[in-house]
Amino acid sequence: MNQNSSIQQLQDSAAKACTSIGPQLHLFELGNEFNFAPGKYRAANYSLLDYVEEWNFKSAIVKSAVQKACPGSFPGFMAPSFVLLDFIDETTWTAEDLYNLGYDKDDLTKELCFHNYMGVNEPPLPPAQLDLQRTLMNHTNIMQNLAEQIKRAENLAYLDLPYTLGELNSIANQGVNGETNVFGDALWLVDFSLWAAVHGIKRLQFHQGLNYRYASWQPIENKGVPPTTRPPYYGQIMVASAIGKSKNTRIVNIPLSEDNESAYAIYNEDQLSKLVVTNLRAFNQTTSDRPHRKYEFHVPAQHKIARIERLIGPGSDALDNITFGGISYDHALNGGKPVQQHTNEETRIKNGLLTIVVPDSSAVLLTL
Repeated sequence: MNQNSSIQQLQDSAAKACTSIGPQLHLFELGNEFNFAPGKYRAANYSLLDYVEEWNFKSAIVKSAVQKACPGSFPGFMAPSFVLLDFIDETTWTAEDLYNLGYDKDDLTKELCFHNYMGVNEPPLPPAQLDLQRTLMNHTNIMQNLAEQIKRAENLAYLDLPYTLGELNSIANQGVNGETNVFGDALWLVDFSLWAAVHGIKRLQFHQGLNYRYASWQPIENKGVPPTTRPPYYGQIMVASAIGKSKNTRIVNIPLSEDNESAYAIYNEDQLSKLVVTNLRAFNQTTSDRPHRKYEFHVPAQHKIARIERLIGPGSDALDNITFGGISYDHALNGGKPVQQHTNEETRIKNGLLTIVVPDSSAVLLTL
C-alpha cells in the first residue's frame, strides 16, 4: 500500500501470499507506518479520513482476492501498524480518531498493531555508553516510553482485540554500535518485555535485519560479517524462560526504589512460581571489582530452595562471552546450539525469606 497504487498488483500479492504460505499465514498487514504517508507516499494534504477510506476499500479487495485463491476463512489483518511516538512522528493522527472515523468497518482486524522504539539513531548522537544507561538500562525511562502505548491500549480496549507491538526494538534506524549491539541491550530487552507483559501487551515482534546494530543474530555471512549470536538473543531466551509455557501465567511488577533496577513476580494461576530481578547499573568490562546489590523477597513458607539462572556477561559493553543459566548460544562454539559453560546455582530460602546477590549489569531468574 505504501508504494503501490495498482489494484491488480495488490490482488496478485495477496493471492500469492496465501497460496505460498498456506495455513502458516497468520495475518495480513496492509500498509506500514502509514501515518508517515502525507507528503511521502501520498499528497501533503492526505488526511486521516483519506487513509480510512483507502484502507477500507483496499482491505476488502485483499479479502476477496484471498478467498478466491484460498477458499475458506479469511485470516484477517494486523492493523493499523502506526508508529505514534512524539520523538518520531509529529502528525496529529491518533488511533482513537482513526476508529471514530469508521476505520475497518467490516471488522477484518484480528490484532491491533503499533510500532515502538526507545529513540532514533540520528545526529546529534550522545556517547553510546552514556545513552545506554540513560535510555535503555533505565527502568523509569522504559515506563515512560511505554506509557503512551499502555494508555492507547486502554482507550482501544472496547474493540476487544489483542494489543501488540508489531515492530519494535531499542533505537530506530537499525540501532547504534556500542549501545544496541552490546549486553546492556539484552538487559533492556528483559525489563522492557516484562513491563509490557504486566500491562497486557500481548506480543512483541522485534525488528531484525542483516547487519542491523540491534539484531539478535546474524544468520548468514554478509558484507564480511560471519554468522553470529548477538547479546539481545540472550535477553529473549531469558524472557521466554521466565514466561514459560503455561497459559495461566500472570506477571506482576515489584516496585523498587532506583531507576536502574526492576523486579517481577511471576505466577502460575495464583501460585508464585518465579521471580526476576534486573540490576541495570552499567558496568564496563574493563573495570575491576564489579559491584553488586542484594535483594530480599518474602515468599510462601512452603518454598525451601530456589533455582538461580543468571543472565550475565563481562559487562554492559560486552559483545560476547554471555550466558543465561550457565549456557552459551555463541555461534562460534556449536553453531548456536546450547553449550553449558557454568553449572546452575541454588539458594536456600530461610523462614520464607529469599536472598539473592545480583552483580551490576546482570539479571537473575529465580524458580521456586
